Amino acid sequence: MAGTPLLSIPEIRENQAGKYVTHNEALAIIEGLITRVLSRTNGGPPSDPSEGDTYIVDDNSGDWSDASVNDIAHYYSGYWHFLTPIEGLSIWCVDEGGTLYYDGIAWGLDFTSRINFNVTLVDQDAVGVVDKFRVDSNSYGFAAAMWFNTSTGNLEEADATDESTMPCSVLALYTGTGSEKQVLFWGRIRNDNWNWDAGKHIYVDTSSGALTQVMPNDDNNVVQIVGIATHSNQIIFNPSYSNVVISK
Repeated sequence: MAGTPLLSIPEIRENQAGKYVTHNEALAIIEGLITRVLSRTNGGPPSDPSEGDTYIVDDNSGDWSDASVNDIAHYYSGYWHFLTPIEGLSIWCVDEGGTLYYDGIAWGLDFTSRINFNVTLVDQDAVGVVDKFRVDSNSYGFAAAMWFNTSTGNLEEADATDESTMPCSVLALYTGTGSEKQVLFWGRIRNDNWNWDAGKHIYVDTSSGALTQVMPNDDNNVVQIVGIATHSNQIIFNPSYSNVVISK
């Protein structure tokens, strides 16, 4: 069946019988696209879907065997209808409380859509004030402490060994380098690799990109409080720009 050039939404053919079938299917797919998906972490198709349910396919087995992972699955008229996303497509995700966008390879969370402090965080998740900048180095990964390089204006991993790579201004929300990388300026952030003592300060570590609860204390080290732990795996990131340099 003919479809639109980008998303292959069904089109009515000339002299086609039963035009309403194609028309209604196209409307249902559009409805799924402009409303919401319920989840992208489903573990496969739900056993008892309701009319209008929409998901991002994470396991193309069972009733989703005709789809590809990352397709949008919309349940309409007793059947699953699938749509392959294109780069730049975005849609609200109910269980993550934010907008997902497709970058041509995978779906990612647009953290800027989540200025909502009633969000329950999952692993490698954040909510707060977010912006996008170019990142030139990040070997640490998610939640890396970053500073603005004074020569380039781009972000690199902060290191409290001395003032040359300080202060920390943001935390990385995605791994890797490149332009348009989302970073957290202020807010709550969770990383299940952490093991903090709740209620205690968080400092920039002397290891590139890392955070610590042990205040740096060697000669020339920089002491910067960047937040406080709320749980073993969560902090409130609120960096102070008044830093102290240790002199011995």
